[in-house]
Amino acid sequence: MEYFADIKPDTIALSAQDALLLFANHPLVHFYENKDGNDDFMPTSALKVSLYMALRDFPLLLGYIQDEKDGTASVVVDKDNLNLPDFQETTSNVHFRTIKDAHYSWKTWPAWVATVGPATAPAEDGTIKLVNVNVVRLAENSGVIMFCNIPHYILDGVGFYEFLGHWATLCRYKRQASADEMLPSGKFLFDRARLAECWQGPRQSLDSLTETLLTKRSMVSRVLTLLPLTMRTRLHYKHYKM
Repeated sequence: MEYFADIKPDTIALSAQDALLLFANHPLVHFYENKDGNDDFMPTSALKVSLYMALRDFPLLLGYIQDEKDGTASVVVDKDNLNLPDFQETTSNVHFRTIKDAHYSWKTWPAWVATVGPATAPAEDGTIKLVNVNVVRLAENSGVIMFCNIPHYILDGVGFYEFLGHWATLCRYKRQASADEMLPSGKFLFDRARLAECWQGPRQSLDSLTETLLTKRSMVSRVLTLLPLTMRTRLHYKHYKM
């Protein structure tokens, strides 16, 4: 795919702290009203192309989860075998006005807005998608519900909104710029080790309970680290559903 021609192979190590959130998805839902009744409101082609362009600058989200021997994991980006996003588009007979008048109550949403649950779970082939998108087009072209999910241990809330903001910027620019204009490209850092360099110096001490939970390994934790990460996510998912 032309958008990913410059993607370079990379391995981004996830920390033990990242693994604390391996069971949690980070699903977000946004609502967009077609106030002017535009026929080409948020066209699929523009959304999809700009998504790929945003992923070009966030190659972390095109990788696969790889287990490491110490129980942690890494994101491996293979330019010849990218983990492309799950992008879906659906329609609903629910009007945007109905949802808006109900103050965006969940009860008025189409049942299929979320294409993944709150807990991270691999697909049948064992792959964990790092980006899930569902564009729900509402009745009479009245608006769009945009569902987007990224596993929490890949990006936190700040990183997630940085990605969404970059995607939105590219989408607007793509629609407004002339064909020969160069689209903006972002420079983002995903190396956790570089962050650790900023943590040097005095720190506030942890309370004894928190320090014990984060540093002491129990027999259960030792057993869990021997399991593949996808199996651990399944265990968390089953526990969550119980």
